[in-house]
Amino acid sequence: MNINDLPLNQLNSKSHFVIFGTGHLGVVCLNALRALKIEPSAFCDSNPDSCNTQLLNVTVKTLQQTASEHRDAVFVIAAFRHDVRDQMCKLLLDNMKDNGTFEAYFPMSLFKWYYINHVKRPIILSEFEDTIRRCFTEEGNDYNVDTSQVHINQHCTLLCKHCSNCVPYLPVRRHENSDEIIATVQGFCEIIDSVRTLTLVGGEGLLHPEIVKIMEGITKCSKVMAITIVTNGTWIPNDDVFIAMSRFGIALRISGYKDVSDKIDELASKCIEFGVVFFREARSNTFINYGTIQQQINGFKRTYEENIIVFNNCIYISREHTRVGTSILARGRWYLCDRYVILANLGAIDENTLDGTGFVSVIKNVDKQDDRKKQFLNAIMCECLPVCDHCKFPQTVIPAGEQLTCSGS
Repeated sequence: MNINDLPLNQLNSKSHFVIFGTGHLGVVCLNALRALKIEPSAFCDSNPDSCNTQLLNVTVKTLQQTASEHRDAVFVIAAFRHDVRDQMCKLLLDNMKDNGTFEAYFPMSLFKWYYINHVKRPIILSEFEDTIRRCFTEEGNDYNVDTSQVHINQHCTLLCKHCSNCVPYLPVRRHENSDEIIATVQGFCEIIDSVRTLTLVGGEGLLHPEIVKIMEGITKCSKVMAITIVTNGTWIPNDDVFIAMSRFGIALRISGYKDVSDKIDELASKCIEFGVVFFREARSNTFINYGTIQQQINGFKRTYEENIIVFNNCIYISREHTRVGTSILARGRWYLCDRYVILANLGAIDENTLDGTGFVSVIKNVDKQDDRKKQFLNAIMCECLPVCDHCKFPQTVIPAGEQLTCSGS
């Protein structure tokens, strides 16, 4: 099925809309439709945990309910990548059964209109429009990146026993330097042509004392389409943080853990009050089991060939760098895998002695030839990473949120 963009001047001619997807883009689509005085009939989602609930006063329905009750709707396919959009449309078709037709579109024009008219990022609009086009149509070359994290701190309000960032086990916890964070993102944007989403991560990122400065600095990068920040649902920042998120169009991604995240409703109320896009992380109730802390520090002592198998079967990393779900920007570098940063924070590896595999220094050295683009491609095409030896394989999921006995900081 071909899924085309729908110009804004055709939206009001449609009877009613259903938004497929309750993540970041789905909530942006809801806000944009409401700004156009259009109220969608429902959300639909393939995740059963999200269904039969209310999201911003709109009912989230199952695929079966949607196919039965909203056959004549226009389905807004809230996904950036074309392969994901195709998969979502196939799910709808499979549930239509006897009447397997429906109208669907992807919301590039809607997204662009919303961000240009309702978000006050200090960017060059022509460059930003080009970024949006690249991100939705996937046009261009190897320098269009799907997503990357931005490491901003290790301080947290929780001490999760199986924390993916190993926060409870760090010898020292710190907030990363705000100027270096901004310079790292700016250097990265000098290398790539576009990035769909940058996600600020900790620790608990909202604890960073200069989080507003960081958000403002990052939003100046016209090659970044969307920015999110992860929170664990236990901390309410000052109002100036919500004001900045609203002004710059930064979405709050809530990873709530059962019996631990006690401020989710208060966070949601604050977001609504200040007009901040927010959404629940669909997989927040599980962690990945990377092994015991000692196994992660000491490594599993595999051969190079064995680690190639680990790398090729990683649930996060793909040969196509636009699908790298765990890449991270930290301390002047872009790493293909965030395990580099985690292990360096633990003291298990020394970032200054790494051989260059799987990362690139993104801040330009004026005294050397600027070959960062070449290094970026080399980082993507490596056979495996030294940090692969520090991950349990095969990777399994475990319940999220189990706490150690002492308090976090």
